[in-house]
Amino acid sequence: MMRGRNLLAVAVLFFLVACGQAMAWNSVGHMSVAYAAYQQLTPAEKARAAALLKLNPLYAEWLGYIPPAPPTPTAICTSS
Repeated sequence: MMRGRNLLAVAVLFFLVACGQAMAWNSVGHMSVAYAAYQQLTPAEKARAAALLKLNPLYAEWLGYIPPAPPTPTAICTSS
């Protein structure tokens, strides 16, 4: 009976540690998956997603969290 309790305690401890790591998926991981999914959308679906996002009352605030796009290679070459 004691061995069963020890095994149960180890199993519970393992799952608690594993769940802690799973919950550590931060905004970078979330945005990476969203970006990959967005790339699969058609132009009409992208327009619909943009329209839905604009319905959020915090849309303007959310835009402030998006970093500016890096310069394109063409812009870098012509800026010299």
